[in-house]
Amino acid sequence: MIIVFTLILLAVFLTTALSFSYFIIGDINKARAIDNSIIAYYSADAGMEESLYLLQKQEIANSLDGLKTIRAAGGSLPASLGVWDIGDSTNFEKTVLRQRLYNGQSVKFFILNRASANQNNSNSLTLEWYKGGGTNPKLQVNLTQLTPQTQDGTLVYYTDTSELEVADTAVNKFVTTYDLKNIGLDGSILPARTDYLLELKVLGATGDFVDRLSVKAYDKKKGDQNYNDSLDLQGITNLTLKSKGSYGKSTQNIVAQILPKDPVSGMLGFVLFSKEDVTKE
Repeated sequence: MIIVFTLILLAVFLTTALSFSYFIIGDINKARAIDNSIIAYYSADAGMEESLYLLQKQEIANSLDGLKTIRAAGGSLPASLGVWDIGDSTNFEKTVLRQRLYNGQSVKFFILNRASANQNNSNSLTLEWYKGGGTNPKLQVNLTQLTPQTQDGTLVYYTDTSELEVADTAVNKFVTTYDLKNIGLDGSILPARTDYLLELKVLGATGDFVDRLSVKAYDKKKGDQNYNDSLDLQGITNLTLKSKGSYGKSTQNIVAQILPKDPVSGMLGFVLFSKEDVTKE
């Protein structure tokens, strides 16, 4: 009986020890994963900062494809052994998406390289947005040509579309399509397709806001057959900088949408990292 009792007692102790070991090892693995994730995140942050620095300060490239060629191997942080790369970055924003814009806030982006149909086939843009619950915002839409025209001896950047959108009060949603007109100041068709700057600004009372604003480019114009099948994934020329940090088995991504060089002012469209639309995946 003593032997049987001893064996039972040992089995209980062993089961208890194994149970505690299971939970302790699980907690250790979770703590290690958190530590690794933090290192991976700051590795991604370092990649983002360096990429913005090379683009903004040193101007060693004017596109993310060019930057990826220079930084093909990514980079590393010697102290922590974390690594990062920007291999998933692109020169295009497939869909401009802003979750929320308040009264007075605005967003802009470019539709570039339209002079050659081999580079950008976009001929129209579709906007979709919702008005914030209990508010009544309006959306100012301006499409400005980036090919200057001469008027009375002065170069003018012509805004051929300027409209104020008001959401449907029944469904709180507005969807509309704007053609890229390519017309001159005198109403004639321009000899070459011009690039465009689209500016969207929310107007209304204090506290009014727009939700889920999205913009897509299409190859066909409004009313053309099979319009919905002509989505142009490279029509919106906003740089999507994606920095992926890795350490151990953990990875973290930081994404920022960046405007290209501003053809109107000649100034760089880049701003400081802290002011970018940055999201963590």
